[in-house]
Amino acid sequence: MKDATIISYPGYHDDYLLSLTGLRSRYMVPFAGRYRVVDFTLRNAFFCKAKNLFIFSRVNDDLAFYVESHPIVKTGKTTVVKTVISEKTEIRMIYDMVKSTQTAYYILHCGDNPGFINFYKLFEKYQTKKAATILFKLKLGDKASLAYTILITTRKFLLSVLKKALNSNETSPNVFEMIVNMLINKGVLNSTFKATYWPIRSVPDYYDYNMFLFKDQASFNRIYEDNLLLSGIERDNTTQIGPFAKITRSYISDGCILNGTIDNSIIFPGVIVAERAVVRDSILLPYVGIGQQSVIQRSIIDEFTDYNQSDILFNISEKVRIGSDELQLKNNDFPRSIYNAITLIGKNSIIPSGVRVGAACYIASGVSSSVFDEKKTLYDGLSILNRLVKKE
Repeated sequence: MKDATIISYPGYHDDYLLSLTGLRSRYMVPFAGRYRVVDFTLRNAFFCKAKNLFIFSRVNDDLAFYVESHPIVKTGKTTVVKTVISEKTEIRMIYDMVKSTQTAYYILHCGDNPGFINFYKLFEKYQTKKAATILFKLKLGDKASLAYTILITTRKFLLSVLKKALNSNETSPNVFEMIVNMLINKGVLNSTFKATYWPIRSVPDYYDYNMFLFKDQASFNRIYEDNLLLSGIERDNTTQIGPFAKITRSYISDGCILNGTIDNSIIFPGVIVAERAVVRDSILLPYVGIGQQSVIQRSIIDEFTDYNQSDILFNISEKVRIGSDELQLKNNDFPRSIYNAITLIGKNSIIPSGVRVGAACYIASGVSSSVFDEKKTLYDGLSILNRLVKKE
């Protein structure tokens, strides 16, 4: 596929992930114990040896730096990668990009969900159809849906649509979906293609897909035996498991310090779990610190990236209780985002000693410990929001 350019663009569907995409793009969401979603995007492009990969994002986060310093990108082999961060992508920008790359074929794909897509086989199937443009519906299991598609077209066909959009000053909140629709309206062939793809549409989706990967042996092997799926998450040394640690049915990543009880949980790089702390049925994202005698149950604790800029070692302090084993509760403010009693604690939030947080609760990113100065309990289904967060 040396004559093909892959364009990965973001979907317009971030609201239901709340703080998981509040301070980061979907590309930078941690996934599967040690990766970020963009690791899959990069893997798929390098696997098929595409000439170029353009990753478009609307969120000004660390994506560009992460990609630039990524181990697979630093090899400098096969694929040239460029990250384009722009809150509003203009047609002119895409037109100039296509003009400058000059590959014969272009693959347009909403690539901000994790998955394995064999673009090489997809391109082979495209060539057998002998059509200028084909819209492939991804077949997930036994079903194919227009919600998840990949479009392959020729440079000439794509430029003609982009030029028409320029001349008529076309615009859209998601310009790539507009381009795909314009290509479809010109008349394209439809087909299907089987892929391993995890469309994350809510917080429970995120929780369930992560947990599934460690219960399904085939999926686990697929991820951890793939030589091109590499992580750019920084982690120092190997994990240290202390004499008081008890770990069962869990996935433990690198660079952790674990002295507590961990059961049926996923532990990302750099996590610290202190003595007599209990983590059960939960996901701890990178660099989270759980203090002594705290109990985390059926919860997602988002990254603590401020650990190296703060004197706080444990963003979840000692004797904290988060979550419960209740299964039917929804969040009062975000019932379509948080249900099945999963609690979400946002990125870089600080939970002080002795706080109780119930099931199906939501604490937004960056909440400081002072929020709990007067009240130490957040009851089931309740939220603590930043001013910019709107209720559903």
